Amino acid sequence: MQTWKLLRAGLVLLLWLAPSCSLVNTQRRDESFTVSGTARLEGDVGISRVVVHGANTDQIRIQATLRQARQTAFRTTQSGSTIRIEVDTAANIISSAGQPALEIIATVPEMTGVELSSSTGDIYIDEIAGGIALTTSSGSLQLSDCSGHIELSNQTGTTECRRVDGVFRVRSAAGNVILDDVSGTFDVETSSSDIDFEGQFADGEDHCLLSSTGAIDVAILGTANLRLHTASETGLVRCLLKMREQLVTNHSCSGVLGSGAGTLQIRTSTGRVTVR
Repeated sequence: MQTWKLLRAGLVLLLWLAPSCSLVNTQRRDESFTVSGTARLEGDVGISRVVVHGANTDQIRIQATLRQARQTAFRTTQSGSTIRIEVDTAANIISSAGQPALEIIATVPEMTGVELSSSTGDIYIDEIAGGIALTTSSGSLQLSDCSGHIELSNQTGTTECRRVDGVFRVRSAAGNVILDDVSGTFDVETSSSDIDFEGQFADGEDHCLLSSTGAIDVAILGTANLRLHTASETGLVRCLLKMREQLVTNHSCSGVLGSGAGTLQIRTSTGRVTVR
């Protein structure tokens, strides 16, 4: 009996000293906040992986899994219809894409403004109609089935939008930008990463897709009314469109599509450009 007591005491001590042990260091939170009018979700989520899903509801529900709870400070606050999430973690905390130290799932009304920033965590947004502003250093940013004013800033992770309509401002340093089945007004700029675009450009607006050294591939959907200006200083430009006033060289292409009510500027320094 004494031996068993000693073993049990030793096991308890071992679990206490092992910060990564899921038996003692995992916590789950589940909080709901009633909101009215246009709701807002904002916060600094650190290394968290965050999923925000729009639904037919008058509440914002925050479900969080803290896999290293003793090294994580997690707070939610409400001010009117604004819910704020704050996350602080220890400097030596262990997190990975397969099993992040903190995972947050937020279910919000469809008409919700979202403003989140992360350091290395991924952020996924779907079925939201409202202003969306996301910033990350090395995580991925992914939007699907959303609409509104979209601002995305990423250093090294992939930025991806699918079936999104709105006014886009996208900045990426080294992570690729993928815009698939999108529509609206576009201001997209990257440093060394590629831009892959397929969508519709709003009439009567100025659009630009710019990269320092990355490649740019553009597939224009629907009826376009644009004045197109495409250029690469050293990369090859391929233009597969039939346009009025068309001028084509190995490194540039310009012309008028439809009424030419808007403008589309596509430019890179050393990358190739394809427009179709």
